[in-house]
Amino acid sequence: MQLTLNKNGKRYRGITTQISAIDRDLGKFRWTVINVDSTGKRARLYVQHRATKKSAVYFGVPVGYNIYLHRLILARKLQMPYVVIVASGVRCDHKNGTGLDNSRSNIRPATSNQNNQNRRTGPYKGVYRTKFGTFWSGVQADGVFHYCGTFHSREEAKEARDEMAKKLHARFFHS
Repeated sequence: MQLTLNKNGKRYRGITTQISAIDRDLGKFRWTVINVDSTGKRARLYVQHRATKKSAVYFGVPVGYNIYLHRLILARKLQMPYVVIVASGVRCDHKNGTGLDNSRSNIRPATSNQNNQNRRTGPYKGVYRTKFGTFWSGVQADGVFHYCGTFHSREEAKEARDEMAKKLHARFFHS
């Protein structure tokens, strides 16, 4: 089900978010899109609602509190109050990496470490060029760096890095 968002400036006009049919009651509130990337390099868009008197009672939060849609849907999925999810520090991961896809099938609980494993950073994540013109690659997992080797091409280094990351990151792997 598509939920049309209120514009937050001209830049985000006409943006919609995907939610599951079971969450259609959330459509009665005013949701806006926000960009949480402070570097300005890329858009990391999420959906937020600032609690009014009416919605504060509905969601059980103070007036003026920022409610993030993905966290709210995770709380509903886990059958927990929104404030408990926020206070407990449970992170919310979008499986496909798209912050505007808030369907229940795309939202899952994750630790901060697992959430970082699902990040998209570019085509050659974890691949580095040496001063001799060769390439080496490696993967960070659970605070430990795993060296994959040195290779003649960037593609070989990426293949080795992806293979190692699949083993280490399991279901949170994303190339």
